[in-house]
Amino acid sequence: MCGIEVKDFEYLARTITENSGRDRTTCFAYAVGWTQHSLGTQFIRAAAILQLLLGNVGRPGSGIMALRGHASIQGSTDIPTLFNLLPGYLPMPSAGRHDSLEEYLAVVGSKQQKGFWANADAYTISLLKAWWGDAATEANDWAYDYLPRLTGAHGTYETVMGMLDDQVEGYFLLGQNPAVGSAHGRMQRLGMSHLKWLVVRDLNLIESATWWKDGPEIESGELRTEDIETEIFFLPAATHVEKAGSFTQTQRLLQWRHQAVSPPGECQSELQFFFEPGPTDKGEAGWLAG
Repeated sequence: MCGIEVKDFEYLARTITENSGRDRTTCFAYAVGWTQHSLGTQFIRAAAILQLLLGNVGRPGSGIMALRGHASIQGSTDIPTLFNLLPGYLPMPSAGRHDSLEEYLAVVGSKQQKGFWANADAYTISLLKAWWGDAATEANDWAYDYLPRLTGAHGTYETVMGMLDDQVEGYFLLGQNPAVGSAHGRMQRLGMSHLKWLVVRDLNLIESATWWKDGPEIESGELRTEDIETEIFFLPAATHVEKAGSFTQTQRLLQWRHQAVSPPGECQSELQFFFEPGPTDKGEAGWLAG
């Protein structure tokens, strides 16, 4: 069933059990070999059950840990970077369903349920107060109305379909390379050819910044560079050692990383890019149109 010798399986099982108990603990660290497998959900669930049976949950260095290729991919749902989540796995409010704080909390933090989610009201209000400070008061439902509302699915693939239908005019790419890194790369590249503008922030000229001149569709003749009207801006980004900030690592511990070196030239961190005013002088802005 496993494709290994019985003796190898017995050695693995014995090693894990001998390193589980009061004095020692074991973790299962898995990567995309489990995550993206057709039976990945069952694998990870089985690992969680085994760790519970062995007493390897809730102890330092124990549990099951997902290994990712970049320092905060694991924390994308904690921070969050997903369109349908607020920090701490709170769902984004939906238009017509969660129009008031009372309606929202009745769904996500009902006092009738068991577990920590029964305290979601306190967590939600703390989050709102942290964001809007003195502007968040009990009289205005802690500024709940400042939150945007979802009107449907806004994930990667819904967005690409919107590009192909000419409903999406612009696109920001940060930390991803859909031209080759997302499923159905051809559809991704064709979708970007429908955009009016595309902003790519990266360390290198990745494929999502150059598909318009050297992509497979250019080589095959399906797309012609001179016919593509997408205006593309490539903006240099700072690396993880060239900026300070927080990230979630494999054990789900939130850590702070200090800046080690200054970024070269006009490279910026994500926070600088979104928060600081951009250059206004034409000379300063010239690199934008390069």
